[in-house]
Amino acid sequence: EAHARPKVMVVFSTFLVAFCLFVGVGGDERLRGIAISKLSFYDPSRPFTCLDGSKSVDFDEVNDDYCDCDDGTDEPGTAACPQGRFHCTNAGHKPQYIPSSRVNDGICDCCDTTDEYAGLVQCTNNCRELGAVDREERRKEREKQRQGYETRIEYSQTGKEKKQDRETKVEELKAEVDNIKREADRLEEIKKTAESQAEAAKQEHIDVWKAQQEEIERKKADEAFSQLDTDNDGMLVLSEFQSKVEFDTNADGNVDVDEILEYT
Repeated sequence: EAHARPKVMVVFSTFLVAFCLFVGVGGDERLRGIAISKLSFYDPSRPFTCLDGSKSVDFDEVNDDYCDCDDGTDEPGTAACPQGRFHCTNAGHKPQYIPSSRVNDGICDCCDTTDEYAGLVQCTNNCRELGAVDREERRKEREKQRQGYETRIEYSQTGKEKKQDRETKVEELKAEVDNIKREADRLEEIKKTAESQAEAAKQEHIDVWKAQQEEIERKKADEAFSQLDTDNDGMLVLSEFQSKVEFDTNADGNVDVDEILEYT
């Protein structure tokens, strides 16, 4: 115990120094919006280097309401950088980051009111109340988890037989499912075979019908040719077409070549 006490004092002293830097000696607003874990990057005694390493600026330009760093890290306490983040300490509750665009926007985002330091709106520090509610909710959640763990242990100790029964039932159901799948596969194969046979029969019917239609058209063509081939020499000449009044579409008593071409 005697050896542990100096270590505790060292840790406490380190935290106290960091906290003093965080709140700022004499109310230094240049450190506003910075998490304690990031304070080592914000040393007023030397220029500030953007956390992305892109550039360095005089420390006087930190939180001067002008965005110098591409990553917005030189303006953690103002709304100057669109991509900046403001850190709410929220002592008594959970710390959080908010977009720097919400700083001094007239809406209280941090429960410790630090985001509205310009006084545009009167915020109330309710971190303790919120923290108490949060801790109570977490306590209830831990209690539920504890009860659940105890219930699980109880089931583990007394429910082995039920577990075995469930496992047996599961195996039976798996076997039943396998049988159903096999039967479904068999029926699917029968269906595919029937569909294939029906498709083949349909195609055969179509082929027969097409052949019949082609034969009918061929006969019609032969009959029409025979009617036009008046001298039965197997050839059609202009005079044979002109002998057929059916081609005289304009009813002038003569069949010309244009009228014949309309039919052929």
